[in-house]
Amino acid sequence: MISTPLRRQTFPRWILPFSLALGGYLILALYSLLPGRLPLGVWWSVQAVGWISCAWFLRTVAAGWPATPWIMASALVFRVCGLWATPTLEDDYQRYLWDGWRTIQDGSPYDRAPAEFFSMAEKRPPGIETALNELNNPDLTTIYAPVTQLLFAAAAAIAPGSLFTFKLFLLLSDFGILLLLLIIGGRRTAWFYGWCPLAVTETAFHAHPEAWALLWLLAAWLFASRNCYLVAGLLAGFAVGGKLFALLAVPFLAWRRAAIILPAFLAVLGTIYVPILATGSSAEWGGLHAMAGSFEFNSFGYALLAAMFGSSAARSLWLILFGVLATIFFVRWAQQKQSLQQAPVTDVLLAFFLLTPVLNPWYLVWLVPFVALAPTRRAVALLVVVPLSYATGLNLGDPTLATYEQPNWVRPIEFGFFLLAALSAVWSTQSADRETSLLPQGQLGRRLRFGPRR
Repeated sequence: MISTPLRRQTFPRWILPFSLALGGYLILALYSLLPGRLPLGVWWSVQAVGWISCAWFLRTVAAGWPATPWIMASALVFRVCGLWATPTLEDDYQRYLWDGWRTIQDGSPYDRAPAEFFSMAEKRPPGIETALNELNNPDLTTIYAPVTQLLFAAAAAIAPGSLFTFKLFLLLSDFGILLLLLIIGGRRTAWFYGWCPLAVTETAFHAHPEAWALLWLLAAWLFASRNCYLVAGLLAGFAVGGKLFALLAVPFLAWRRAAIILPAFLAVLGTIYVPILATGSSAEWGGLHAMAGSFEFNSFGYALLAAMFGSSAARSLWLILFGVLATIFFVRWAQQKQSLQQAPVTDVLLAFFLLTPVLNPWYLVWLVPFVALAPTRRAVALLVVVPLSYATGLNLGDPTLATYEQPNWVRPIEFGFFLLAALSAVWSTQSADRETSLLPQGQLGRRLRFGPRR
């Protein structure tokens, strides 16, 4: 009888970076349960550990990726860590809870600002009372769009004032995004979104609802890529009805079959907004108008324009400049007759975020799925450094700074790192072109061959 030697099972090395990232998120969850404001050092350290884990993971899977179910499960485990965490670095979630309650009570959160309820006798659950007392800018009406208000209302209908319930809905939204990205771009694309520290912390820990509107947009993207244009148009309408950022991707979705997609898109928006506007309400536009007219936070392009031309002129100039850049990106893509998967949505979003007067870190969650589909050095760099923007007078406990004022060092480091990454990418491309031009024809053919030889 001949015995067959047993194959020695090798330890899956990707478990190590997973454990490192998981440890970081567990520490963040524990710190979030403590009284007081979360130390910024902890927040930034967890972000750094998350990105280090991503880089380490990519090195360990060079010889082969783990199974797709494991990638999905690891992403969900990271997010589960944040379910019980209460955000302390910002308080937007209180507005979500309040808006959901007002929708349940009044049918709409748009009619009155929260400040009008301070002296109003009304029986409210404890969580809603806390939300009313702690939400920011109570004199302004809400800035959140109707489809996102449906998410707030659904959570409020189950458990008014419960952040945990609301986070469960976000967890389901993120799971849907992971499935869509798996279909659209494969497991590597789903992995990037699932492991991206910014997406994990801003959604699971800070409870920002970007994933909800993104879910509709990516569903539209999937259907458009499969020539289901009517459905794509309907879903795009829901995405824009969830957050206006989705509108930046609609021209790319509609270009191939505008006669089908645009009517469906507009029909959905009409169905969403006409009943609200018919009551005399301006929906979220009142709050957005107030925000667009006076708010400024963590801006780059707008800050430069304001320094050169004044803040009043800069409010118009940044929009004009963005419109020019977005048109250039779109026309170049359309003229080259590239596929939807090659649409420069990342560049359009980057241009918008780098020029806008307000750049909150959670806005960049919109970048993550498109960076996952087509990674660029400059986009990843901005995802890495944008958490520095949490350094404000409030979070630092610095009495010399206003509540949302940043120290002078924040933006030079934040946008300087981005510019260095962008310049390094340009330099690398030029160096590669020069090197390729010096190769003999035979070596050039071998140099351009991708993958193993057969």
